[in-house]
Amino acid sequence: MTQRRYFTELVQVTEATSSVNMELLGFKRGMTELTDKGLDVEVMATDRSTSIQKLMREQYPEVQHEFDIWHTAKAHEQKMRMWITKDSVAFQDLSSLVLDKRLLRDMEKMGLFKHTGPLEVFHSALLKYLSKRQAFSFQGMRERCQLAILEHNENIVKRKQATTTTGQARFKQVFSRRSKQWVLKKIFTPHNTKFIDTLIQRVMDRRRNPNIVFKAPATSCLSVGPPAMRARRDQMFL
Repeated sequence: MTQRRYFTELVQVTEATSSVNMELLGFKRGMTELTDKGLDVEVMATDRSTSIQKLMREQYPEVQHEFDIWHTAKAHEQKMRMWITKDSVAFQDLSSLVLDKRLLRDMEKMGLFKHTGPLEVFHSALLKYLSKRQAFSFQGMRERCQLAILEHNENIVKRKQATTTTGQARFKQVFSRRSKQWVLKKIFTPHNTKFIDTLIQRVMDRRRNPNIVFKAPATSCLSVGPPAMRARRDQMFL
């Protein structure tokens, strides 16, 4: 399992009839892109979307499809009560909850205890570049997504735990609201945005010398946008 962002997909509203179909279309393109790049996908963790379940079952039977355990647990945790008696309404509600046929069926896809937490972290960081309070062009959204991916991979993926002058790992003590206890959390090295300086330098080099041509690495999966748009973009670098 990796936290690195290999691929992100933007779907225009006009390409689908609903937000559900937009999600499915983006997922289809993502799976196609990953397989076309030669990546061997053994396990895919998603939410419990029925449309994605159907797609995985019919088109990718060789890939083990897992559900995000955290979202499922959170949804049911809010409905549970701590103290209940067998004849109470609360007990009946709990019984119907834990014996729910769909939940029991979906539990089969939670055996590996996978979760989409790293993706949620990326979506949170994405708001720095794509604020929901502002409208962007499709091209602008594409470029901002790519900047967010670069920052995510540079920090979330590459950042290491901070150490003392003697090489000991550093921790901090924080109070957990959930467990009501003090716990230790890792202290990581400072957030790094040096990749921005590198990008600016390369842009300036290109400005000074028009003959410089930048090409994405053959293994890069940072493609964003509909296939037709990606094809037009790639032709610019041939």
